[in-house]
Amino acid sequence: MKYDFGNRLQLLLNENNISQRELSKMVGTTEATISRYINNIQKPRPDILANIATTLNTTTDYLLGRDEYSILNKQNNSYSRLIFLIKEAQGNKSLNQFALTCNVNAGHLSRLLSGNFVNPPSPETLKKIANSNNKVSYVELLIASGYLEEKDIKIYMNK
Repeated sequence: MKYDFGNRLQLLLNENNISQRELSKMVGTTEATISRYINNIQKPRPDILANIATTLNTTTDYLLGRDEYSILNKQNNSYSRLIFLIKEAQGNKSLNQFALTCNVNAGHLSRLLSGNFVNPPSPETLKKIANSNNKVSYVELLIASGYLEEKDIKIYMNK
């Protein structure tokens, strides 16, 4: 199969359950630019390419077609959506302000925000993060952490 940057990028977005808009915010570009990458109209600058690889827990080599294997689904690399949601909950607060607001240890939040963890935070920690803001719901955090699946929520809502 011929190398296709846009196809690989779209695949990683789907696997991480991240929208083009969310990725654009995470890597510092526009949604329109991400669309151009996916449609192979434009190639990312090296700094944006590195940010995309880091955000999607893969390598630049995979994105550039030099490696056929994405490292996406390794245990400690499958929480991109969770990290994004925690960053959304933090908003423009400093780490210490965020820690005080949600009553979670600043060191623990720092590890979560940087993706430096293997297991997701406890449901209790997720609840504190959700209760600290109006941007991210507890259910979204539970789904992104793997405690719940979207299909479970749909089944519950239909009862």
